[in-house]
Amino acid sequence: MGKKVHQNNRQKSKAINYQVYIMNWKEVFFCLVKGSVLIGLVSYLFYFSIISFLLMTPYLYYCIKKESKILQKKRMAQLRREFKEGIQALLSALDTGYSVENAFAEACKDLAMIYPEGSYITTEFKRIVYGIRMNKTAEQMLADFGERSGLEEIRNFAEIFIIAKKSGGDLLMIIRSTVQTIREKIEVQNEVETLMAGKRLEQRVMNIIPFGILGYVKLTSGDFLDALYGNLLGITVMSVCLLVYILAVKLAEKIVSVEV
Repeated sequence: MGKKVHQNNRQKSKAINYQVYIMNWKEVFFCLVKGSVLIGLVSYLFYFSIISFLLMTPYLYYCIKKESKILQKKRMAQLRREFKEGIQALLSALDTGYSVENAFAEACKDLAMIYPEGSYITTEFKRIVYGIRMNKTAEQMLADFGERSGLEEIRNFAEIFIIAKKSGGDLLMIIRSTVQTIREKIEVQNEVETLMAGKRLEQRVMNIIPFGILGYVKLTSGDFLDALYGNLLGITVMSVCLLVYILAVKLAEKIVSVEV
């Protein structure tokens, strides 16, 4: 029993650095398969050569790094959405008359009805409660959470919370005003994200079109492309086309990557 409690305490005290994402083996395997299929298509359609496939295998390393960054951003976006509900639950507990320390514990109960066990915000709020029980202040725990989160909204909330506690002002009024401001900002971010999701889907479809055209021509009129394979001039022309395609994809990704 004592060993189980010790393991639970270790789990509660474990902190997540949301700015660094470590992929598990399934995610790495899926990324390698996806990257291999992509360079296989490029090798077949642009060069029709197994040597080109081998030369492009270093792309798999870049693919893993890119996928890790995408997953990290998704995790931070999820944390941002959950944080909006978390501070609302905290404000509701404070409105009810709970002290700051007990308000986090009460907020955990409310969040348990919204999010499953192990969600980011419930994990972080439980960690704050655990830290308070270990004689740390709520300010210390919130500051640590804000630093690890990498999100401006959480850092701002932690800073305002610390200032409000130190100044001895109307903590409830300050927190209510801060929560309202943060909620409005997060809602705007969610609206922008919803609008941009459609544009990103369009961009992905446009990324596939050049492969579709080349594949169609190769299957229906393969002789038309034979002059571009196996000679220096053809390799140069296809390499230039591939470079232009990559630049276009990068530009499109930059355009649809809007942050509020």
